Amino acid sequence: VECESEVEIAHNILGDKVDGLIPLIETVRGLRAGDAIAASEGVTAMMFGGGDFSAELGTKLEWEPLLAARGGFIMCCASAQVMAIDVPYIDMSNEAGLAEECAKAKAMGFHAKAAIHPKQITAIQTAMRPSEAELVEAKEALTAYDQAGGKAISHNGRMLEAPVMERYRRMIESVQTK
Repeated sequence: VECESEVEIAHNILGDKVDGLIPLIETVRGLRAGDAIAASEGVTAMMFGGGDFSAELGTKLEWEPLLAARGGFIMCCASAQVMAIDVPYIDMSNEAGLAEECAKAKAMGFHAKAAIHPKQITAIQTAMRPSEAELVEAKEALTAYDQAGGKAISHNGRMLEAPVMERYRRMIESVQTK
């Protein structure tokens, strides 16, 4: 998808027949229109299409060459509060590489990563969901913050304030809705 009018056309045709639209952003033009595309009616998530994007840029389909594009993409998704899905990892024989790229995508703010082959699904799910340690940390922080009356506090050497708590709440919600 390269402009919001394409999403509008799809939404007008499909309407309520689908739970949501997931535009695939795979060009510089599409990324530049990303804010409007993400905010379009019916959009629930967007997917970063790194293969075509890297071809347009003349780079390899690897993490570093697409880092700036991924960052811009994440900003578009965040501004519209829609889920961000990262490009598939294409080296199907490199499980360690898949795990590493999933960790980077999660740290960057992606909510999911597309799979190029079914054998990648378990590794992607494992990497993208919050770990047990992250969930324990989130629950403890939420409890401490609530006990402090919702005011900024220091907890385990870290500052807890509203934006941090929002991240923890979303983390807890992400496992409760699955």
